[in-house]
Amino acid sequence: MALFGFGRKKAKDSNDRWVGWPETLDVRDSDDVNWIKQSNDPLVWHAAAFACLIFRGDEHGLMAWLARQPSLDRVTAAAMFMHGSNGVRYLTKGHVEAVRMKPTQVQEMIDLLCDLSETHVLTDNGIDMASGWEAERAETIAALADNPRAPMRILERPIDQQTAAMPYTDIGEGELVSEKFIRENMPFLRD
Repeated sequence: MALFGFGRKKAKDSNDRWVGWPETLDVRDSDDVNWIKQSNDPLVWHAAAFACLIFRGDEHGLMAWLARQPSLDRVTAAAMFMHGSNGVRYLTKGHVEAVRMKPTQVQEMIDLLCDLSETHVLTDNGIDMASGWEAERAETIAALADNPRAPMRILERPIDQQTAAMPYTDIGEGELVSEKFIRENMPFLRD
């Protein structure tokens, strides 16, 4: 599905699964956030979620919107919940430690993920996480074993190995770029 608009250079490689998609995305830009939502692609959502959590914050409410989506990837949802140990911290002590996002945004996201886990079984789309996330997942399950709000449907299965080709790569500080953009503008990243 090709989505257009928002004044970005478009990919023209006919072999590219993501033809017509923006070559760059910035979660601080409201038009880009609207495009991210409209993409309806859990792989795009994964990259955008990490850009918000780790680097850019969430001035456009993307994280709460993602936490309401039944087609959100399970691994992305688990990472959103576990980031900074805030899921455990919030469900056991009632507070979070926020750096890029406002504490109220993190709390809302966690509440919504808990609700989503109660009502939907999220699918895996071939996304993996660094090895430390699997240990964090096991620790989170142990810490919340008796907590009725814990999103166990999200956390119960191990994090799979990467099988999906990702449409966007974070090249640092939450700058999301397409593979085509990297090939044309930053080939040294692939050498």
